[in-house]
Amino acid sequence: MRAKKASLEKRLRRLLNNGAIRPRQWYRPIAVRLIAAASSARRLHLIIDGTRIGFGFQLLIVVVAYQGRALPLVWTWVRHRRGHSTTVKQIKLLRYVQGLIPPGVKASLVGDCEFGNALLLEQLDVWGWDYALRQPGDHLCKPYNTGRWLRLDALLPLQPGLTAWIGRVLLTKSNAYPTCLVLHWRKGEPQPWFLATNLRARRRR
Repeated sequence: MRAKKASLEKRLRRLLNNGAIRPRQWYRPIAVRLIAAASSARRLHLIIDGTRIGFGFQLLIVVVAYQGRALPLVWTWVRHRRGHSTTVKQIKLLRYVQGLIPPGVKASLVGDCEFGNALLLEQLDVWGWDYALRQPGDHLCKPYNTGRWLRLDALLPLQPGLTAWIGRVLLTKSNAYPTCLVLHWRKGEPQPWFLATNLRARRRR
């Protein structure tokens, strides 16, 4: 049994090391068809996620939400000390997806705390994408109606089951990028979500 497992591992390593294999090139037609099907209403809902695979490695992936499923469009392996990807890698992956989206289709992106860097928010605004990206509670923001930098988790008291629209803020103190902020505490979860978003701002314009 051990010998069989070792043989399978060697064959898999040879397959992955084969320079003639072009996963992205071969998968691209499938990704294009998935996007076409999911954007039939001229809206495309995307999710970016990172899954830690062992110590120091992460699978960074962009999927499309379609008919209750999350279908992969593009992915890459990331080697990082803490298992997190850099914003540069995130933008590079999303730029590939941007090139697959047909003209006239409006894209939106959601993601966890790892994907809330101001550089990414700015790039999404440049592309005209909507976004709602989770932020850590210890990040600092400056609401437009105040002159102080405040922790997100200290902005206001919030009860489970409630949502609060904070509005325009600068996020974070180290980057000071203008965006909007929503606090949402879903019942059954231990703490609220702090979401940077441009959805309301775009509707107002």
